[in-house]
Amino acid sequence: MNSLSQLHDIHLPPPVSSFPSGIGWWIIILLCLSIIIFFIHYLYNKQQQQLFRRLALTELQQIQTQSEYQNNPVLLLKALSDLLRRVAIIISPRTEVAQLTGQAWLRYLDKTGNTQEFTQGVGKVLLSGPYQKQLAESLDKEALIQLIHKWIEDSGKGSGS
Repeated sequence: MNSLSQLHDIHLPPPVSSFPSGIGWWIIILLCLSIIIFFIHYLYNKQQQQLFRRLALTELQQIQTQSEYQNNPVLLLKALSDLLRRVAIIISPRTEVAQLTGQAWLRYLDKTGNTQEFTQGVGKVLLSGPYQKQLAESLDKEALIQLIHKWIEDSGKGSGS
């Protein structure tokens, strides 16, 4: 009897799957997906913030040009204060900002705008000006609007929100 006739056919191993089967590969896939989702979320939030800032600056420009605000400084201060409050609630948690009043509100504006102009400069008129019937002191409208413009542009950029 021939010894070659006793040999069996060669059995090839099953083909290698392109689908990962090890737990390590699944962890890497989930980690990559998480990073991609986080990055997309970050870019979306950044875009929304920029859009909101542009809208707030547009509203500030409208407030600056409307005659009803130019003729009545108290109405102007109310509109500016309202705009500041709405922007602050967008860039910071509502629970942190909504209850702020008085000096605490001005300190918040200084802190987030990286300035001292709200507590020590032209911005301190926001403390009581919107709540008076008529302003006793002269109001530097242009300086106040410039300060608010700068605050809208600069506030919250470094806070990661």
